[in-house]
Amino acid sequence: MNSKTLLGAAFGIVGLIISTFASASIIGNPVVDRANADQWSNFIVALTSQTFTHPGTVGNWSVWAANSGNLGLLVLEDLGSNSYSVKGADQRTVSAGLNTFAFTPNSGSASVQAGWLLGLWIGSAKVDYSSGGQSVAWCSQSGCSNELPVAGGDTLTLGSASFPGSGGGARTYSVQASVPEPGSLALFGLGLLGLAMGRKRWSRRAAPLAA
Repeated sequence: MNSKTLLGAAFGIVGLIISTFASASIIGNPVVDRANADQWSNFIVALTSQTFTHPGTVGNWSVWAANSGNLGLLVLEDLGSNSYSVKGADQRTVSAGLNTFAFTPNSGSASVQAGWLLGLWIGSAKVDYSSGGQSVAWCSQSGCSNELPVAGGDTLTLGSASFPGSGGGARTYSVQASVPEPGSLALFGLGLLGLAMGRKRWSRRAAPLAA
């Protein structure tokens, strides 16, 4: 194995190692057991403080549920005037305690743009929260949306005094999602390319020996 082959293989391995440990962008809050849980069922919350910082694809998401049942993670676009467009909705059956899932939307897309934000559809399962900290907007009535639970493409009205059960406040919900940093994906691709180049060079040198 010559120096170029070794260099290509080393480059590939280093790239893969760096990409493995490179950080992902985390949106949301620490997912821990908190003091409170909502009493309503079948309502929607927009975490208006929690916005994605760069375009990408949502990877995993985690939530701390106070009880077993159904809930969902939403990706929302703020349209202004208390209106939000649902870009992706991943609805799940959860157990009490910590739950972690790959974000695989039942409707909509896993892709996000900078400035979009996290939301929750809270069905029969309730999400733990602490009072204060993060701004949120919610609505508890069917007037929030044309359907509950919500689907990609729906338009929601949240935090508007015009709708009964709608409002806003400050709550820190135990939910978060990750989006790989663009640099991590590039390093991973370069690492694979380096390994492929090293393997190709090794195969060419080994071929005469095999003959």
